[in-house]
Amino acid sequence: MKRFSFAQLVLAFGFGQVCVPAGAAVFSDVDFDLSSYTVSKFSQSGAIDVSQTLDGGNPGKAVAIDVTAPPPGFENSYSRVFLFNKSFVYDPQIDGAIASISWTIDKYTQIILPPGTGVYSTAGLVLLQDGKIYDATVVLPSTQGTFLTAGGDALTATSFNLITDTTTGAVDATAHPNFSSGVMQFGTRAGFGVAAGSGNFESLVKLDNFSITIASAVPEPETYALLVEGLAVLAVARRRA
Repeated sequence: MKRFSFAQLVLAFGFGQVCVPAGAAVFSDVDFDLSSYTVSKFSQSGAIDVSQTLDGGNPGKAVAIDVTAPPPGFENSYSRVFLFNKSFVYDPQIDGAIASISWTIDKYTQIILPPGTGVYSTAGLVLLQDGKIYDATVVLPSTQGTFLTAGGDALTATSFNLITDTTTGAVDATAHPNFSSGVMQFGTRAGFGVAAGSGNFESLVKLDNFSITIASAVPEPETYALLVEGLAVLAVARRRA
């Protein structure tokens, strides 16, 4: 009787299928309770205040970040606030290698600047791994005074860049997190930048409804069924050989 190699059976019964995102972990904070976060603040000049609001969210509670900067003179002025949720922790070695990450957050921005000064807003999903912070940034419309929903779908490891300067937000676009190994803690951040000579400015940001969905790379149930069937055929083939 003709012998079948294990490789041939793998091809015949679908062992070689690529694993697809099937499992998922979901983290969600609809109240954005400040006590659930570790807050780190970095600023070249001015004051940063991070507080809990009991109303004015979208709806209900939210986190408010108020930044006031003095005239930066001939220098640009940058500030960054990082908020890592204490329970948004994922271990790829235990929970499964990550296939992709999707996330959303509601962000309110109100900036008071001298006339003629441009305004733009960004939002970011950040993750902490091995003491390093990685950022996936999206740019929001310049609409002020209302909550806007920001986020990203099906982000991979290359969607996150290593932050090399926590004050300016500068990144190394060639360095990315490891989605297969290394505990991760997730959070978000707010950043502020004032061009030289812009004068005094004040910015109020509110954050609410933070959600992350992690799709892990695990085989679908059909793959397990094919594996069992294939192993059975392999055993029969070897007995008859």
